[in-house]
Amino acid sequence: MHVSIAYTVTHMWAFGQLLCDIWLSSDIICCTASILHLCVLALDRYWAIRDILEYTKHRTAG
Repeated sequence: MHVSIAYTVTHMWAFGQLLCDIWLSSDIICCTASILHLCVLALDRYWAIRDILEYTKHRTAG
């Protein structure tokens, strides 16, 4: 975040091409991983709720 803050405040990139490439790559990878993680959590919650609903359909009184 410090690199991003410095860029936002100064409106120029002062860290060289290599750090720019590393920063962009890590930003894209981390954002993609975060989105995929949220998708997997949503699927997990859906499967958990679906299993509960299926269980209540097949339960017998007793």
